[in-house]
Amino acid sequence: MSTRAKLTGGGVVAVLLVLALLGGAASPGFSIGAAPGLVGRAVVKLLRPPRPAPPDAGPPLTVRASGFALSDIPPDYLGLYITSAKRCPALTWQLLAGIGKVETNHGRT
Repeated sequence: MSTRAKLTGGGVVAVLLVLALLGGAASPGFSIGAAPGLVGRAVVKLLRPPRPAPPDAGPPLTVRASGFALSDIPPDYLGLYITSAKRCPALTWQLLAGIGKVETNHGRT
């Protein structure tokens, strides 16, 4: 077992003990009903392995499209279209964006 896992496990146990003490000594106006969900999310966050850094995307791309088209495509969808088009050279990002517009209005419907 790694040192990080041991420290994380010890921290989780400490947090759970503190919450148990608070729950036993809580005043009637002090609600800890949300504590189990908060603890669960904290434990998952602590135990989840760190995400690897994304690979270098290379030089910035020049996006050739009209201002109207670019104003209609949400920025996150534009990034997805461009990234997806790199995986299949037969498809351009503009074609993928056209399909996305017709099928889902770029995720809006």
